[in-house]
Amino acid sequence: MNDTVLVRGGISLQPFSEEDLPLILDHHSDPEVHRFLTGNERAWDEQQAGMWLSRTLENQARHGFSTFKVLSRQQRFREAYPSGASRLDMAEGQAAENAAALIRTGNGFLGWAGFVPIEETSEIGLSYSFSRAALSLYPTIARDICQDLTEWFFENTYFSHLVASLRTDDKAGREVVTRLGFSYRESSRIDGRPCDLFQLLSPSMRSYVMMSA
Repeated sequence: MNDTVLVRGGISLQPFSEEDLPLILDHHSDPEVHRFLTGNERAWDEQQAGMWLSRTLENQARHGFSTFKVLSRQQRFREAYPSGASRLDMAEGQAAENAAALIRTGNGFLGWAGFVPIEETSEIGLSYSFSRAALSLYPTIARDICQDLTEWFFENTYFSHLVASLRTDDKAGREVVTRLGFSYRESSRIDGRPCDLFQLLSPSMRSYVMMSA
C-alpha cells in the first residue's frame, strides 16, 4: 500500500507506524475524543495507547487496511478550505489556538479514521476520532473523510457491505453515517456496550438488490 492512502484538499490519510505512539497518546489524553468509542471516559495512559496502536498495525498487516492517521497539509489548507481559514482567523479560545498550531507546524495530526474488525459480528466497521481543534478548524471533517473512506473501501476490497457501530447516545455519529447512506440494521452489544449497528451495501450489492426487488 502507498504511504498516502487518500488526499482531500489540505488533508491526507496515511497508515500508522510504530513511531506514532506519541501522537496517539497525546490525542487520547483528551477523553472527549474517545467518549463514544470506548467505555473508558478517562485519558489513555501509555499502555492503552500502545495496545490500540498494536491492534491497528496488526489489522493493517492482516487486511491491508485499518485506521489511518489524518494529517493537515500546511501549504494547501488555506487555499483548499478558505472558509475554515476565515473561521480560524476570527476564532478565539484554546481550541482555536490548537487549530492554528496545526496549520503553523504543518502535517498536524488531526485524528484518525478508517476501519476496524468487529469481533461480535465478524464484520468490518467504519470508525473515526478527531481532535477538538480539528473539529473547530473543519466542522465537517468526519462526514467528508468518511465519505472518501467508504468509496475507497468498496473500490479496494471485496466486501459486500460496511457497518458502523455507534453508541445509542452518539447523536453526532448517527448523523454522519446516515448522511453517508448507512441504514439502521439492529441494536446489539459491542465491547459490552449497547450500540446500534448501521449498514451500507457496496455499489454492486445495491445494484443487485434493486434488480432483485
